[in-house]
Amino acid sequence: MDTSSLIKLALPYEKRGHQSWDDRGRANIAKIFVTYNKKFNIQAIQFVYVENGNYVLSEKHGKNADSDNFAVLGDGSLFAGFHGTFHCFTGDMGSIGVYINPMYDTSKNKVTSK
Repeated sequence: MDTSSLIKLALPYEKRGHQSWDDRGRANIAKIFVTYNKKFNIQAIQFVYVENGNYVLSEKHGKNADSDNFAVLGDGSLFAGFHGTFHCFTGDMGSIGVYINPMYDTSKNKVTSK
């Protein structure tokens, strides 16, 4: 995958006590799993990628605990990867950034993000 044309959306800094992660370059996202606590704070995010025709589960980013509260998001064709931070002490997500797949809009003769 050519990652030179990916767009990165993120905070320009890291907070103290947060650990970074980056799944850049992994394309074809089939599913996104998001776990959250009772206060609806995101605790972890995990992805299912399609690689060589097989489903591959990513590393879990965030708090490594089971949770009854989770959401599953489907088709991630717009996304080219994710990155972010999670707080080392609480395990809550600090930030989530997205790499967007630019697409060429033939009607406008230019690259667009949608």
